[in-house]
Amino acid sequence: MGRRMTGWNRGHRGSVSCTPIDFSSRSCRFPRASRAVIERQPCRFPAGACSLLVFPECRAGESTVPMISNEDLPDGIRIQPLTPHADDRGVFTEIFREEWSIGCAAVQWNAVHSVAGVLRGVHVHATHHDYLVVLSGVMVLGLHDIRPSSPTRGCSRLLTLEAAAPRAITIPPGICHGFYFPVASLHVYAVSAYWNPQDELGCRFDCQELELAWPTGSPRLSARDRMAGSYLQMCEAYRARHDALASGASR
Repeated sequence: MGRRMTGWNRGHRGSVSCTPIDFSSRSCRFPRASRAVIERQPCRFPAGACSLLVFPECRAGESTVPMISNEDLPDGIRIQPLTPHADDRGVFTEIFREEWSIGCAAVQWNAVHSVAGVLRGVHVHATHHDYLVVLSGVMVLGLHDIRPSSPTRGCSRLLTLEAAAPRAITIPPGICHGFYFPVASLHVYAVSAYWNPQDELGCRFDCQELELAWPTGSPRLSARDRMAGSYLQMCEAYRARHDALASGASR
């Protein structure tokens, strides 16, 4: 079945605009009828209303952004639209409310700045959820489901999160994720459990089994991500960790 991602073009004054790019996929195992219809919807702000601290890509006028259905994503992924409130002082945006039921009982928040060309991942966890929001710049988010009992096992997706059209996303355990930043970016994320080295699993970003068509073949990587093992090794480590937790082993 078909799969979509969003690419980007550098616009005037350094702005970023998204353009749909089609590519094929054999990875998703849910019915064709559940594919998302990706529409380009305008997001309007008053002239001069955009904060350079929070939403530096935002410009007066329209910013077109892709709208993606939750049904087109791996099972358990949640997208929370965010609403910027703009005036002549800047922009205020709520990024978290307990009543949203985001699926992530946050115990810690982190802020991460990434320079242009960085790719973080691919990582997967057996115990904790991630909840993230892009505050400045653009993130190309790669997702791949390795949960043995998931109805979307093997499903891969690339989607774009950008500060000019803010959305939050929750990633549950068992869904591999990687973050690529075509421009310098800042994102914040919450986790539902404190850092545990036993729960930090991953593989090379370019493993073919991921079926993630990253828009770069030579990103800037950490030493950990550069030396990461194979997809098969990651899946075996995840299953072992998952089974140990299911049997009552320490988290």
